[in-house]
Amino acid sequence: MARISGLSRREIAGVNVALGMSGVGLTMVILAFLDPEPTSKLGLLVGGGAVCVLGGGFSAIRILTQHKPPNIRATSHGIEISWT
Repeated sequence: MARISGLSRREIAGVNVALGMSGVGLTMVILAFLDPEPTSKLGLLVGGGAVCVLGGGFSAIRILTQHKPPNIRATSHGIEISWT
């Protein structure tokens, strides 16, 4: 599917890293709830896992939809913003 959609190797690697980050975050959340002993680190595990899941998931979506961030340059004439 990546070849058909025209993704470069760099974009494929980026999607794999983003999905891996989401997988690690999901694993953190599951392990936090399956931990048999009450721990003070539960909030840290759930919060960190949620950040990993959301960050990785949205990064993968951004790469796959080819949403390009703007280029911002500060020059002597002022600040230039372009989406090319």
